[in-house]
Parts: sequence; structure tokens; C-alpha cells
Amino acid sequence: MNYPQIPRVAISSGNPISGSWIIRYRLDDQSFYSPYFMNGDEDLTETLGLTIIDGKNYNSQDSHGKLVNETFVRFFDMKDPIGQAIPGSEDHIVGVVKDFNCVSLKQEIPPYIISYKGNQNFLLIDISDVDLGQFMPLVADEWQQVFPDVIFDYNLIEDELLTKHKEDAYFFRMIISFTVASLIISCFGLYGIASFTFSRRTKEIGIRKVLGASFTNILLLVWKDYVKLIFISYLLAIPVVNYFLTEWLSQFAYKIELSWWLYVIPGLIIMMIALLTISGQSVKVANTNPVDSLRDE
Repeated sequence: MNYPQIPRVAISSGNPISGSWIIRYRLDDQSFYSPYFMNGDEDLTETLGLTIIDGKNYNSQDSHGKLVNETFVRFFDMKDPIGQAIPGSEDHIVGVVKDFNCVSLKQEIPPYIISYKGNQNFLLIDISDVDLGQFMPLVADEWQQVFPDVIFDYNLIEDELLTKHKEDAYFFRMIISFTVASLIISCFGLYGIASFTFSRRTKEIGIRKVLGASFTNILLLVWKDYVKLIFISYLLAIPVVNYFLTEWLSQFAYKIELSWWLYVIPGLIIMMIALLTISGQSVKVANTNPVDSLRDE
């Protein structure tokens, strides 16, 4: 198959998200440790986009040379890991790769070992620069020609990640849905209250205009009460939001810090939506001819 847009292909024992093994090593003091483990050929690191930060890549000439991640080096407090033996085995370290996450984001990155083994059951393909809809039928056809008796099947690492975090993805969609629904209902309610309130203040606004109030003065007048109530509600909501956000983030091993702008920006957006909701009615009232509003008087 000739598909020049595929620059990186590797043979491996699986993918880091769902195809890692957990092996057990016995140390000299009879204790054990269990790093994650994966096999692959020389192209595995490049295909997965792993960065070798110390040493070199493994190769077929050295069957005992392994790659480890930064967590593995820190786990054993290795000052100069290249050439050192992997504790509990006859293998040695030829390179160190930058830490990558092979588990849920709610877990800390474990020690990881990558070993050379060219004869494996999985083919990893970097499809970041190709049209998946056009590419996969070509792969399926090629597969059937080489392995006519084996059903072609494939998995996307993106789908593996979503499966690992399906609860969080569902929670995210639920929060977005409830937020949008709440905004729509709130806007309808606010629009109705504003219409009722402005209809009762028509004569008051007419008198103010007769006494010299400008369009801007009237607009600020009718907005002031709503801005005040929204601001008070916003202040009351901050501690509640902060508590639930902190509790949710505490489930993750790696998380962001809650900065002040994460609270200010949503508040400004809510204020803008509220003012836009009542702007039509408020502008209409501010532009009302005082003669018409006071005619009944």
C-alpha cells in the first residue's frame, strides 16, 4: 500500500492507553514493584511521539536494552540512569523518555518500561495528517489481501481515551446541557419580569425625561436594579461553585489551579447576557415620548 501521508508506523504489543502490561519484579530485599510495560520495534517512540530526553533509542542488537520513563528514574532515585540495571532483572537502561500518561488522569503516571521486540501482534499508525474516511478502507483492503482469513479490526487511541474518561465526558455533557437550559429559562424569566417592571415605571420615566434626564440616565436607571441583583447572586454563587469545583478537581492527579479569572469571566458573561436580555425593553422605555407616557395624567 502506497500512502505517502503516513510517515510513522510501528509494530507493538498494543498502545499505551489500553495495551500496557503490568509486570512484577522482585528486588534483592524480597520486596516487589510493578511497572507498566510495552514491547515494540525501533519506530515505536517516533510513532507515539515520545521524546527521548536522555540516552538513545533501543534497537534489535541489544535485546536487554530498555527505555524507561522519568517516573521510573525518580522511583529509584537514579542520578545517572543510562547503563544502569533495571532493578530485579538482567536488563539495563539505554534511554529515558519524557513522562506520558498511560492511565486515567485521575491516577499518577506509573513507572514505565519499553522493550524492543519486533515480532508483535499490533500495528500502530500515526493518522494525524490523513483523512480517516479515505484511509481506513485502503488499510482494510490491504489487510484482506495479506490475511484473508482474519477479520480486520482497529481502535483509535482517541476512542480509548474517551472510554477511559467516559464518566467525566458524560458529566461534562450533562453540565453543558443543564447550563444552556438554565440560561434559556432564566432569560425568558428575566425578560418577562423586565417587561412587567418597565410597564409599571413608564410614567416615572416620562416624568424624569420631562425634568431633563437623558437617554443614558434613563438606561442606567432601569439597569441599576438588575445589575445589583445579579451581582449579589453572583457573589453568593462563588463559594458554592468553588466548593464543587475543588471537590471535582480533587479526583484528578494532575489538575489546574483555580485562578481568579475563572470566576470573573463567567460573571461578566452572565452580566452581559442579562443586560442583552432586557436591553430591548429598556431601550424602548428610554426612547418613549414622555407626552405619550403622561397623556393619561
